[in-house]
Amino acid sequence: MFAMEKTVPVKAESIARYQREGGIGKVLQEYQQETEKMITSTVSKNEILLEGPVKLRSVNVFDARRQGDYVTSRFFLMYQVGEEDHVIKENVVIKMRDEKIIDRVYRMVRLFYHFCAQIRKFYGYYVH
Repeated sequence: MFAMEKTVPVKAESIARYQREGGIGKVLQEYQQETEKMITSTVSKNEILLEGPVKLRSVNVFDARRQGDYVTSRFFLMYQVGEEDHVIKENVVIKMRDEKIIDRVYRMVRLFYHFCAQIRKFYGYYVH
């Protein structure tokens, strides 16, 4: 079994601020707004890395986001052309045709915020 060797105490003022500023609903709303900004900024810049249709093989499932027909993937995207797999080693926004087919891949623009920054703001400590 795994045991947590160290816990991070949550300060009372962090909890009060979290409740005062809207709780998890506020965090989720900011996350969704950030996702929308990430996608719209990237698509409007229109820096296309790949034109489909190609088959999706894998994205970074630990950090992917989805909104409508768009999926984000940080660090890499794996796709298939014919029987051969290919990897794009960048942060990307993917326009999907359906669950398995990629229409277009854009180079993601760099944003100033990250979801963990929002969590830190509410809790007052770093989330790893």
